[in-house]
Amino acid sequence: MRLYGEIMLILLTGIVAVGVKLVNKLATLFLACVILSILCIYIGIFGSLGSISVCEITDVHNNLSYSYLLKVPKENCTDFGGTVTEGLTNLLDFENFKNNIGPYYQKSGEVAPGVGVADKDIQVYNDLATSFTILLAIFFPSVTGIMAGSNRSGDLKDAQGSIPKGTIAANLTTTVVYLVTAILCGAAATRQVLCDKYGESINGGLIMSLIAFPHPLVVVFGCLLSTVGAALQSLIGAPRLLYAIACDDVIPALKFFSVTLSNGEPFRALVATFSIATIGCLIGNVDLVAPIITMFFLVCYSCVNLACTLQSLLQAPNWRPRFTLYHWATSLLGLIMCLTLMFISNWYYAIIALAIAGGIYKYIDFKGAEKEWGDGIRGLQLQAAKYSLLAADRETLHIKNWRPQLLALLSHKETLTPDNQGLLSFSRSLKHGNGLVIVGSVVPYDLIKLLEDNDVLERQRKLLVKGMKEHKLSGFVQVTCEESIPKGTTTLLQTAGLGGLKPNTILMGWPENWKNKNSYENFSRVVRCATVLHQSVLVARGTFPQRKQKLVGGTIDLWWVVHDGGMMLLIAHLIKQHKTWRKCRLRIFTVAQLEDDSVKMRNDLKRILYELRIEATVQVIEMSNKDISAYTYERTVNMAERNKMMEYMGLTKRQKKRTLSFVVESAHTPGTSAVDTALEEVEEALNDTEGGEEAEAEEEQEKLTVRRSQLKTDQLLAMDTSVKLNGLVREHSSDAALVMMNMPPPVTPYVDSITDQNYVEYLDVLTEGLNRVLLVRGSGTEVVTVYS
Repeated sequence: MRLYGEIMLILLTGIVAVGVKLVNKLATLFLACVILSILCIYIGIFGSLGSISVCEITDVHNNLSYSYLLKVPKENCTDFGGTVTEGLTNLLDFENFKNNIGPYYQKSGEVAPGVGVADKDIQVYNDLATSFTILLAIFFPSVTGIMAGSNRSGDLKDAQGSIPKGTIAANLTTTVVYLVTAILCGAAATRQVLCDKYGESINGGLIMSLIAFPHPLVVVFGCLLSTVGAALQSLIGAPRLLYAIACDDVIPALKFFSVTLSNGEPFRALVATFSIATIGCLIGNVDLVAPIITMFFLVCYSCVNLACTLQSLLQAPNWRPRFTLYHWATSLLGLIMCLTLMFISNWYYAIIALAIAGGIYKYIDFKGAEKEWGDGIRGLQLQAAKYSLLAADRETLHIKNWRPQLLALLSHKETLTPDNQGLLSFSRSLKHGNGLVIVGSVVPYDLIKLLEDNDVLERQRKLLVKGMKEHKLSGFVQVTCEESIPKGTTTLLQTAGLGGLKPNTILMGWPENWKNKNSYENFSRVVRCATVLHQSVLVARGTFPQRKQKLVGGTIDLWWVVHDGGMMLLIAHLIKQHKTWRKCRLRIFTVAQLEDDSVKMRNDLKRILYELRIEATVQVIEMSNKDISAYTYERTVNMAERNKMMEYMGLTKRQKKRTLSFVVESAHTPGTSAVDTALEEVEEALNDTEGGEEAEAEEEQEKLTVRRSQLKTDQLLAMDTSVKLNGLVREHSSDAALVMMNMPPPVTPYVDSITDQNYVEYLDVLTEGLNRVLLVRGSGTEVVTVYS
């Protein structure tokens, strides 16, 4: 039989290769013969059924009566203890119809449910275990012609009109034929005859052919032509589908099949289909092949239903079904039913089929296609992203959900410089914060001139994308074009991100040529803009480890001068989660004034770090208030802002005492330094203005602003402050793998470029001689407590 099947397959493949016109003519002839065969069966059932004599034995097993058939001529039936009975009954015999309604599942090697075969040579037994799922998988391929019209859409004159009408008409017709045939056969024949799969009890005959009028060969030829017709339709549809996929280049590996003969037949795709069909012929058992075919048909139908459901729910503009009675609920129901049938039929085949389908999808996703035909999953992702962005933008971000969302500013170069590589690598070190990463760059170019050279932005974007891929950094790229870098940087800071995913932390490198006017002005501008936009700032100075480098030992030293609510501690904790820094120890050097209680501060900080589950050693460095005067005012202002935030968090008085900032502030003795005195005067003056006239309040406020500006300017210009602090840092952290320090704010209000130059020079002296430094300036909105 395998040989006959292979010969027939070769013959049918040759017919298909000739052209679709010949197949269409043969299809009409085959259809007429099949309809005639069905009519002959119905005539035979409603006419004279004739007679089918079988040899039957009735026995008792476990107090239950059962019957089975023998493979012997009726003349010898009594010799084996059997009785000759009639296999066909009258249609009006409702008792027989009632007996056939219920299930009759058998295991392999049984003559009846629960009764094993005693003699395989004479007893009719079941050679394959049967169940609802197995029979469903075997029957399902007979109803897989629903996609035949779609597979041949290229050969139809009006595909949009013909496919829906033809598909619905064909499904209704076959459904009626199958149901009527099953009911009539159940009424016309006994269960034992119907369960004789190979007709061994009736000399190898077919029950349907023996019923048919006027001769059994009518059904034999009808079944043959029906099978041949179905095979022709598959050999026509499958190669065209494979050819269409190859032409669309949806799956690049199938490009080889995008070739046709002179008559338009996809010969290569036809050969591939023939090869796959040959495997089924060589297996030689429909019961084994049918479940496999069923799985892949169900996967195909599931994907079609899923695509229709997604397109409808996402309201895609290009989704315009012509069939007016369509509703997305029918597609969703079809999807659920297909998946359910897959697992009911054979769960491990279902898993394998879904895994193959998923692998193909991921291959398309990774490899890409020359022609993009859209992706329902991408549409779903965009819709979900839209809802998430709107929700994130509507809700106020709670402190517990705060995480660094980076905007890494890279300089515009033709290639990725070592400094830029270091920033990308350091950005990846913060990935455990699970925040957003945007790599930005400013192209100093006139936007209008891009009409002449429109590849400038694209080249820079591709360069940054390449760098992110090399460092395995997930995120986005944003390139801004402005005539000057300072203006472009300002624009980038304001426009980067979207809604609740706007960056809250700026990461940039130290300007090594900071003495250049453009360089220090741009650096100060970024810090000032970030302050206005309530963004934190991270400034990396030195050579940072590349992607594959791992630091063995060493320390990460935090020099905590301004107690910013835990911003610097949080960054250090995230860095240590990365494999590059994992083996480094964390040390905290907190700077206290001479008037502070250093012992109490150190003990309280150790307790808080223990409650935060952060391992670190604590050391308190005492300095005079004059030596850290550049930071002192900022500490007072930031503490006031954080108190408001803790009120928003709903922290009780007891819980507020368990914050990092409270530990430091509680150890400070106010009113003992010149700066404290000055700040008290400021606060008193502010309180006095609350009850006065509006004009007097404005005048007093201006005086206070001038006083504040003058006070901070004097502190900033005192370079001996940075020299002393730098000396202490170099003394304790000269061999540290990374030094993290608070970055003091720039002088406000802005006066001229000299102000910026002095500020950058102050930072340069502060970090001079250190191998690797990260300056941290918090926005005043981060609070790390044991409750957040």
